Amino acid sequence: MDSLKLYLQDCYIDAPQHLWDSTGLAKIANHRMSSNALGLRSSLLHGDANILIAKWFIESIFDFESCKEKDPGYANVCDAVKKSLREIFPRHPADERNDYAQLLAKKIYAGIRSRLNNRRKANSLSFRQEIIDNIDSPPRCYLCGYKFDEDAVNCFLDIKQYNKPPLSFVDYLKPHGLSSRDFRLELDHVFPFSLGGGNDDNLKIACGWCNKHKSNKIVLYEANCSPKVFNHPQRGRTSCPQPLWVIRAISAKQKCEHIDGCKNRIENSQLTVTPLNPEGGMLPSNLKVICYEHDPIKDYRMVPATAFR
Repeated sequence: MDSLKLYLQDCYIDAPQHLWDSTGLAKIANHRMSSNALGLRSSLLHGDANILIAKWFIESIFDFESCKEKDPGYANVCDAVKKSLREIFPRHPADERNDYAQLLAKKIYAGIRSRLNNRRKANSLSFRQEIIDNIDSPPRCYLCGYKFDEDAVNCFLDIKQYNKPPLSFVDYLKPHGLSSRDFRLELDHVFPFSLGGGNDDNLKIACGWCNKHKSNKIVLYEANCSPKVFNHPQRGRTSCPQPLWVIRAISAKQKCEHIDGCKNRIENSQLTVTPLNPEGGMLPSNLKVICYEHDPIKDYRMVPATAFR
């Protein structure tokens, strides 16, 4: 509790007066929110933050935008990384610094080559059939557990057209079903294609809802930092999580977090989220993954789809 008090004092209560003050920001930077305070989403919040900071660091030592259309060559990448690390770590032994620069340069150059050589390709019918054949249980979205019906599978295999009508009532925290695409079986690049993610081993089946909201994002901080505002028919003005937050929370946990335990997992059940603290806003730190069987807000979860228009 004491560490949380210090954290909130510097990072929230006193933060407004230090936003443009280097000394104050340095003090804020020394803090880290405790895992206990962040609860169920601690690993996700800290993990995604570290992934994003690491990504920013790499892109600050080499400008990927400079080589989107041409291969800079490994030697040029290596020289650029060496110069960057020399600026950042001038007192570090040159041989160790250069060895690490070569290691980073190889990884960066591999990513550049992957982006330049990547070409979207149409997935053949035989490839799609192989994916379906290799699934032991009924096919489900790997991100949220949505179970595809037979018509969605047949459409994926070019057997018949599929245009399931939108739902009349949807989950207001995870509004899956507002459009026909939400029900479709699609192939998603686990690591985004636009960032160098390849085909074949990097493809998994996802529902249209998850696929369109995940897009080319890899961490929850790439979504808007504020929750959405929703006028609930029963509860009035309330907050809703950004879809990407929901997808990251569910896919990271992959199972129902009911307090008494639950066998429902992403492999056998469609999952959603509920507020960990009913009085709090629907931010990533307040999301609890739950199955619909153990839904504590089932009395007001489903709302008319027209409420979103």
